[in-house]
Parts: sequence; structure tokens; C-alpha cells
Amino acid sequence: METAQSVRDAFDLSGRVALVTGAGSGIGRTTAEVLAGAGATVVCADINAATASETAAAILEQGGRAESAELNVAARGAAETLVQNIAARHGGLHILCNVAGIMIDSPIIDVDPDEFDRILAVNLKGVLYGCQAAGKVMVAQRGGSIINMTSAAVLAPAPGVGPYAICKAGVAQLTMSMAAEVGEHGVRVNSVAPGFVPTNMTARY
Repeated sequence: METAQSVRDAFDLSGRVALVTGAGSGIGRTTAEVLAGAGATVVCADINAATASETAAAILEQGGRAESAELNVAARGAAETLVQNIAARHGGLHILCNVAGIMIDSPIIDVDPDEFDRILAVNLKGVLYGCQAAGKVMVAQRGGSIINMTSAAVLAPAPGVGPYAICKAGVAQLTMSMAAEVGEHGVRVNSVAPGFVPTNMTARY
């Protein structure tokens, strides 16, 4: 029979190192706080260095372990550099949460090609780069967990958010494919698909 202590023990992340992208605000910030609360050392990464630092500082003030990093997930090689740096300093990387994302409002037939390239670069390629970088470290250490943020928009299409949903559908497939490839090495790859969550990104709605 489960007890309060056994549940806490099951989610104890003491000694683990986690990287959260998009940690400067919204779901990313809350994810970083929850992981730190469970005992992990959390690297709070965001394209906005100031907000990443704020998240890390708030965790430290509460007695948790955290540091911040500036990261543009869309920049080729940036995730690889950060992950290798984390692994070198901390002896490994145990958790990656790919949360960073952007939104554009456009019907499919009117989407601007440059805007579509931009959202693909962040919401799909950014997740791919993170998965590749963390996956190599986790396969080598024979264990780890990658959590990718998809969206309920994949399951329930709505007008005006098609470009965003396309990216998130790609992330869902990326997640399943990678899970099949690295599972035998002790690495878990899963996705979470939230519904509407009030954040700065969704405030327009």
C-alpha cells in the first residue's frame, strides 16, 4: 500500500541533473520549479537570459539547486554545446524537458513562409536538436528521461493555429520514433500534450 512517504520517494530526484528549455516563463518555469522541488539540480535555459536567471534565483531562494543558461533552441549546435557543458560539469544529464516554444496566428492558406520557417525552427527543430544532444549523453550513460511538450491542438484542430499544430504533431512523431530507438539503452522519451494553459504566450486568446 502506498503511503505519503512512498509516493515522495518514487518522485525523489535527488542527485539528478535536469535541463529545462523555455524555463524563463510559463510552463517551462513551473516545470523547473517542480523538478527542483523534487530534489533535482535544474539548469534553467531560455533565449531570454534575464528571465532564465530569475527562475533560477527563485529556486535558489526556496532552497533548491539551480543555475541559468541562455539558449536559442533554434540555433544549430547550441543545445549540443550546452548539454556537453552540463554533462562535463555535473557528470551527466538525467532529464531534459523540451518546453521552449512560440506561437503565430495564421490560417494555413495565408501563413507567411518566413513565419512558418521561424515556428518550425523553434517548435520542431529546436526539440530535435535538444533530443539529439541529450540523447547521445543519455545513451552513453545508459539512462535518462526526455519529455517533449506537444499540445492538445494536435488532437483538436482549430482555425488559426494550424502552423503551431503542425509543429506539435511533428514533435509527437519525433517522440515516438526516438523512444523506439533509444529505449533499449535505458532512455525514456515521452510527450505531454496540455490543453489551454494561461501563459504569456496564450494571453492573446
